[in-house]
Amino acid sequence: MRSKLKVTAAILLMIITGFAVIEIILRITDPVGVEYFSEVVRYFDKLEDRENYSYIHPAGMNEIFQGVTITANSQGLRGPEFSISKPEGRKRLLILGDSVVLGWGVEYENTFPSILQDHFDRLGTDIEVIPAGISSWNTRTEYEFLKNVASGFDPDILILVIVGNDTDPKDNSNIEIGKEELLSQVYKPNTDQDIFRKAWFSLVDISYLFRHMQFVVKVFTEKEHESGIDPEGPVWKDAELALRKIADYCDSENIGFIPFLYSDEESSLSHPVFALYREYFIKNNIKFHTLPDQLFEGYRLKNSIIDNHPNPEGHHIIAEQMIEAINKLY
Repeated sequence: MRSKLKVTAAILLMIITGFAVIEIILRITDPVGVEYFSEVVRYFDKLEDRENYSYIHPAGMNEIFQGVTITANSQGLRGPEFSISKPEGRKRLLILGDSVVLGWGVEYENTFPSILQDHFDRLGTDIEVIPAGISSWNTRTEYEFLKNVASGFDPDILILVIVGNDTDPKDNSNIEIGKEELLSQVYKPNTDQDIFRKAWFSLVDISYLFRHMQFVVKVFTEKEHESGIDPEGPVWKDAELALRKIADYCDSENIGFIPFLYSDEESSLSHPVFALYREYFIKNNIKFHTLPDQLFEGYRLKNSIIDNHPNPEGHHIIAEQMIEAINKLY
C-alpha cells in the first residue's frame, strides 16, 4: 500500500514539476505572444460605458499595455488634444474604427493616423487627423459615435476601417433591427456560465500555459465565426442599416467617404462578412478599398503570432494606401 502511495506521489510530483518547467519556459520565452490575452482583459477593464456607443477610454487615460503607452485625450480618444470646433481654414480627417485604428501594440507615433498627420504637416497642408478607434467597436457603435459625438468635430473626410467582426452585436448599443435577439447573443454577467467564465479567465490571467490553451480556443472560435453570416438575419441587417446611415450622413454633409476593408482583395471576396460589405458598396456605387496582401501573409507585419494587429511596418503600409486614396478623392 505504501509503495503504491509513493509511486502515485512520485507521478504527481513529476506532473507538477513538468507543468512548472513548461510554465517557466513559456513565461521566459512567450514564443507566440500570449501576454496579449491578459493585457486585452486589463484594457477592457479600464473602459467606461457609454449610452448607445458602448464604451470609450476615460478622458486622460494613461496606461501601458504590452509595453506600449496608450494615452487618451479629453474626448477619450488616443491621440493629441484638439478643439471641438474646427478652426477656420482647416480640414479634418476623421478615422473611425476599432483596435486597428487605435494602434494596439504600437507606439502612437508609429500608428497610421500619426503617420498621416506627419505627412500632411510635411506638405504644409492644414489637415487635422482625428482617430476615433476603440478596441472592438463595430459598425453600429461607430455610427452612434459619429451621430452623437464626432459629427460635432465637423469632419471633411471620413475613413471607415472595417474589420471581420464588425457585425458582432454589442451591449449598450442603439440597435434598431432585432434588438432583443441580438442582445441575447451578447455575453451577460451573472449567468449560469459566469462562475466558470471568471474561473477560466483567472487561470488565463495567472498562467502562461492557460494562455496558450486560450489561443487554441481563439483559433477555433474564429473559424466558427467565419463559417457564415445570414444576409437576411438581424446581425447583418442592423450593421447594414448603420453603414447606410454613415454613408448618408457623409453624402448629406458633403464629407468625402473612404471605406477601407481590413483585408486583401482576394480574401475579402470569400470572407462572409467582408463579402457583405463589398456587396453593399458595389450596389450603392461607393468606392471602397482593400489593403495589400503582404499585410496578411504570415506574421512579419503583425505584432505576434497571437496578436495579429499590424506592427509599425504594417501601419506604414496602411498609411501609404490611405494617402493614395485621399489623393484620388481630391
